Amino acid sequence: MKILLFALAVFSIVRLNAQIDQEHLKIGEKAPEIQSRDQNGMIIDSKAILKETQEKFGVTYSIVHDDSNKIMNDYKVAFDVNPKNVTNYYDKVYELVNEYNGPDNAVLPVPATYLIGKDGLIEYVQYDPDYKKRSDISELLESL
Repeated sequence: MKILLFALAVFSIVRLNAQIDQEHLKIGEKAPEIQSRDQNGMIIDSKAILKETQEKFGVTYSIVHDDSNKIMNDYKVAFDVNPKNVTNYYDKVYELVNEYNGPDNAVLPVPATYLIGKDGLIEYVQYDPDYKKRSDISELLESL
């Protein structure tokens, strides 16, 4: 329930237009490698997953916890939750983010989608601080 409330609060307030840095990774750039723990405590390495996926021709998903914000920063999607970025319901959102992320870690990601090719280069980017603007599945399929 706590996570549901957190998600609802974040989605209802993230109208982050001009205050959030519009700098993000671009098509053709090298994607940062990811190493983190998943929900089962196993180390997930993006480079190893790519080799594994190619070998099996199947897809498995892990949920990775970015407790140090390294992945968000590497992919240039992190933003600080502050009154300039989160103008509506700031106090409640700040409280929920700190509860979920831990004290002194009021950071959230801008909604973004990156498709990364086998060569490690970014082939598709959707980045928009407006959480309502998401990738269309047909765009994603065309990029594959």
